[in-house]
Amino acid sequence: MLPVLCLCLLSLCACGESNLDKLHGKWQMDIGEMLKDPSLDKNEFSQSIARAMLEAMNITLDIDAKGKQITLFMGEMQEKESFTVVSDSGKELVLKTVGSGENRRFEFKDQDTVLMSDDADRTVILKRRK
Repeated sequence: MLPVLCLCLLSLCACGESNLDKLHGKWQMDIGEMLKDPSLDKNEFSQSIARAMLEAMNITLDIDAKGKQITLFMGEMQEKESFTVVSDSGKELVLKTVGSGENRRFEFKDQDTVLMSDDADRTVILKRRK
């Protein structure tokens, strides 16, 4: 009886959702949070220029966890690439895009907010689109 109970408990522990599963879906750049970056000049003119630039970029992501495809939309540009999982531990997921070979790191702040950064340490705050 005890071995059966242990197997049941182990199977329940292994059923947790991976970070890749959590990332599946559509994400949108959170312009309001991006404008809170302490490195940005806080005067009204600079903020309006920064907001206009971020709105023009209009970064969205569509992530297909099962098909291992990531589609990046930025303004009028669309880039679709396959990816492999480099690491998935704690609150961080690292994906390597097959075409460019670039790493994209995702740090989960909560279920609906992630920080995405690339090899050049450019970071975008993303919110889940509902």
